[in-house]
Amino acid sequence: MKKLIQLFLCSTVLFSMFGCSKPKIDEQAIDRIIPAVQKFAEVDSFDYELGFEAPLTNGKLYGSCILDELQLSLFLDLTSDGMKSEKFAEVYIVDQTAYMNALGQKQKQKLEWGNIPSFSFDPETVGFDKEMFKENLKAASIEGETLHFELKDEIVQDASAKGDINFKEIGIDEVNNMIIDVELANDFFKSLTLTFEGLSNGEKVTVSAYLKLDSINEKKTLEFPKDLDTWPLAKSNNSGN
Repeated sequence: MKKLIQLFLCSTVLFSMFGCSKPKIDEQAIDRIIPAVQKFAEVDSFDYELGFEAPLTNGKLYGSCILDELQLSLFLDLTSDGMKSEKFAEVYIVDQTAYMNALGQKQKQKLEWGNIPSFSFDPETVGFDKEMFKENLKAASIEGETLHFELKDEIVQDASAKGDINFKEIGIDEVNNMIIDVELANDFFKSLTLTFEGLSNGEKVTVSAYLKLDSINEKKTLEFPKDLDTWPLAKSNNSGN
């Protein structure tokens, strides 16, 4: 899923740059996205789906998460050249232990609390610089609960020319446009889609990544396979065997 992660890193890098042309902006679209970002401070559980779609390859990570005393389920589906592998890999985290199953090979590993990723969604750390975001946009619009943003051409082109983002890693030789679509529900993010339009070998291509959230703050516990205790311990890389 390197390509999928690369796509979402793209958005972070591009947001940090500045443009120079006057954008056509609907201020209401920006005003709606600010509380949606800040509302992550109220998130403690959710179902999720994180996907990547390209002409020949697509993948999907999905599952559920409870942040308090971290519980997680994660499944990976892959499709390449028409061949689909459902639940190519699965991961569970519960009781400070990670359980992994890839291609039928099961193992578990005890996690130290210091090694478990921390999630900080408090309002001070989940910030949003409205003016910087606005400076990066060439268009912003709102229709109902759907927000639409387009980054300035020079932002995308400059990032590509400087090598800040390796667009070839996501299957595009030349990127012409980046679009961000956000769907809201009760001021929470329901979905976020990043779309890259450009050329590959002279042909027009579109590559996109999306994040969908559901059942926000509705989960008290997750269901896990009943045989987790029988999964063998992972071998240590420091073992002298």
